[in-house]
Amino acid sequence: MSSRHLAHTAADLRWSEYRASIDKFDKWTPNPKQSDFCIASLGDIEDKVNYYHKCKVDGVCRDMLINGSDFGYALLHRLLFLQSARYGRGCSIFSPPQDDDLRNKFCSIAYGEAELIAQHGFNIADLLFEQVSLCALDGHVEFLRRSWLSKLLEHQSTLGCFGYRPQQTLYVETKKAQTWRISKQNHQLLGGHCNGHFTSVAAATLAAAVRFILENY
Repeated sequence: MSSRHLAHTAADLRWSEYRASIDKFDKWTPNPKQSDFCIASLGDIEDKVNYYHKCKVDGVCRDMLINGSDFGYALLHRLLFLQSARYGRGCSIFSPPQDDDLRNKFCSIAYGEAELIAQHGFNIADLLFEQVSLCALDGHVEFLRRSWLSKLLEHQSTLGCFGYRPQQTLYVETKKAQTWRISKQNHQLLGGHCNGHFTSVAAATLAAAVRFILENY
């Protein structure tokens, strides 16, 4: 067996293991409930404080930043928590240098994952574009690859929203709702052609790309 074939087999094995682990939400650190708790706790900080002041958060939230899962959505939720503290509340979790180092570390790991996802047909596209949107927010412009952004636009429907599957021309008749509401349990709209989470990360990704263009060209 050639060394090239062995390398290809190892890469496929790595992908299959990675793909299988992504959906095991409750085994992550933080799991979705822990992540929601920590991010929500930032809202209890009454006033926006100086970045050199520490955010008053539960110890479990600090622990998940140091000992959390270094892959997938859990990694990004750790990054999002740090960004929410920095940009949303204006305070740091540990200290400005340590928080910055952690954010850079998380995006370095996320970039490797993003490349892996792209190499395997963008099979987890919403995760990739969550990686792009969050890390581009921190100035990591290497995530704004033209080929990745072009792939993102393949997921946009004629209605303007985004879905997990690449889109074809879509004609949908909709009835005006009697009341306006957001359902936290239902992200799938119009038969799966529109997904709330995917549309959110897509909008954030495109906003980051537009910002980069305006600031540099």
